[in-house]
Formats: sequence, C-alpha cells, structure tokens
Amino acid sequence: MKKDVLLIDPWGVRGSERYLNGLISGLSENVNLTLITNKYYELVPGINYKVIKLFFKKSENMDSGLKRKVIRGLEYINDAKADFLQNLKMSIFHAH
Repeated sequence: MKKDVLLIDPWGVRGSERYLNGLISGLSENVNLTLITNKYYELVPGINYKVIKLFFKKSENMDSGLKRKVIRGLEYINDAKADFLQNLKMSIFHAH
C-alpha cells in the first residue's frame, strides 16, 4: 500500500519547475502524491499526482514593489493555513 505524501512548494514557477517536476516524477512512482503549489503551475503530463493550485493568485503577476510584497505576504499566510489543514491527513509531507 502506497503512503500518502503532501509536497508543498508555493513557488512552483519561474525557474523552479525543473527541480519540482523531477521531484514529482520520482516520488509519484512510489507514493500517492499531492502537490500544493502556485496558482500558475503547469501540470506535467503523464505523471499520476494530484495538484492543488493555491498560492499567489493575485500577486504572482504584479510588478515588484512594496504593494506586491505586502499582498504576497498576506496571501502566503492565508494559503499556508489551508496547507496545514490538508497536511494533517497525510503520512509524510515536504514543504519549501
């Protein structure tokens, strides 16, 4: 019986996808994987895993600056609460 694993990577885009996709590819062969990540993450075809696109819906495409940092911080705190609740159901989890 495969273990349920929760992987949390709020970034998931803009340069980190290669690492994340490699990790997903390897893990998904041996566990039931759920990924909670950036709202704009693109699914990897041919790999069996569940994706919850949660983080940074509003701030991901904003211009850099104080306003973006504040909104991003608030989004992160709010979205992290949802991660914690999901995490309680999993055998193993990994967060960035």
